[in-house]
Amino acid sequence: MIPLKRGDNFEWGGQFLGPDGAVQDFTGYGIESQVRDASGCLVEQLSASWINAAQGLYAIVSADTTVWPVGRLSFDVQITDLSGRRSSSNTEIINVIRDQTHG
Repeated sequence: MIPLKRGDNFEWGGQFLGPDGAVQDFTGYGIESQVRDASGCLVEQLSASWINAAQGLYAIVSADTTVWPVGRLSFDVQITDLSGRRSSSNTEIINVIRDQTHG
């Protein structure tokens, strides 16, 4: 579970690997990510990008989580290959808590 104080930036990165667990080139593949609440409602379409597609390295970001609800949210990262076939990462859980310091 990923802890996050509401209002803080959210940044997550990782690496997609090929089916055999080896590094694979994902150049040209689409990438996207969404955060959803427990009922499946969309909270935010995250900014997703390849840091190094040839190595499968990606990053997802939300610069403003002030409107995210307190509680458990989930997200995954989905890639789309050149033929339109989609694959998704494992689902991750974010535990959003209230921020105590307000500026």
